[in-house]
Amino acid sequence: MVKDVPSPIPLQNELLEVPGSVALLEYQTAFKNDSTHLPEVSLRYLIYLILDNKPDNEIQRFALQIRSDLNAERLETWQQQATQNDGACH
Repeated sequence: MVKDVPSPIPLQNELLEVPGSVALLEYQTAFKNDSTHLPEVSLRYLIYLILDNKPDNEIQRFALQIRSDLNAERLETWQQQATQNDGACH
């Protein structure tokens, strides 16, 4: 049986409600910033989907795509590190 997993960030009741239009603007701004990494852009878009009350299946599909992208990014990083370490050993 799966138990509820607590959030790594405590709930903050004092936070203001953010409309979906503001979240979309933040996402678009982050996407245009060349120094912004995939996780930040993805998280901002996910926040937009949630705040704009998009259908649950759309949110779930995007969240699973983020997971897949992050796993692929991590695997690529590990492969690059392994290649660099192999070259250093010879």
